[in-house]
Amino acid sequence: LPNGDHLDCAGGVLNDAAAASNGGVYVSMGGVYYAAPDGTVTKQDAKDGTPRLATNGIILTPDEKHVIVTNAGTLAILDVGPDGQLTNQRKFADLDRAGLAEGQGAGGDGSAFDAAGRFYITAANGVQVFDKDGKHLGTIPGNRNLVSVTISGAQRKTLYVVTAAVVNGERKVWIESIPLLATGQRGRGK
Repeated sequence: LPNGDHLDCAGGVLNDAAAASNGGVYVSMGGVYYAAPDGTVTKQDAKDGTPRLATNGIILTPDEKHVIVTNAGTLAILDVGPDGQLTNQRKFADLDRAGLAEGQGAGGDGSAFDAAGRFYITAANGVQVFDKDGKHLGTIPGNRNLVSVTISGAQRKTLYVVTAAVVNGERKVWIESIPLLATGQRGRGK
C-alpha cells in the first residue's frame, strides 16, 4: 500500500479480486486497490476528488479497458490505463430495486460477462443483467441470498449461482444452475 502497510492493515475485509492478463490484480476491500505485477499496491478509488467507493464485487471488462465495481446500490466504472492504474471513476448503473422492501439495499456482489458483453451481477432481488452501456435488461429471480455468479458448463450456457441462507440457526450454502439462452465468454474467466 502507499504507506507500506500490508493489505490486511488497509481496513475492511477482502471482498473480491479480478486478475488482469498483465499479471496485476484488482482487489475490492473498503475501496479499490491494484497490485501491479511487481507487487506494488496502490489505492485506485477516491482519486482527484471523486468519492471513496463502498465496494464488494469487482470485475474487469472482457477487453480489460474498464473495471466495474459495486458501490452500495450502484455500479461504478473506472478506465484502465496502460500501466494498470484506474482513472475516470464514474457511475455505470443503478442496481434495480424492484421487489425489495422500503429501505432494503439492492446489494451487489459477484459478477460475470456473457459473450455478447452483457453484465450479470448478484443482488438482493436476483441476478441483474445490464447491457454494455449500463442499461438494466432484467433480473433473474433468486430464492435465497445470492453471493456469486459465473457462466460455465460444456457449452458455456449455464449460469452458476452461489446462494446462502440461515437454516435452523446454521448458515448453509448452495450452488444452483440456471440454463441460459446466452453463451458465456471464451478465454479469460472472471
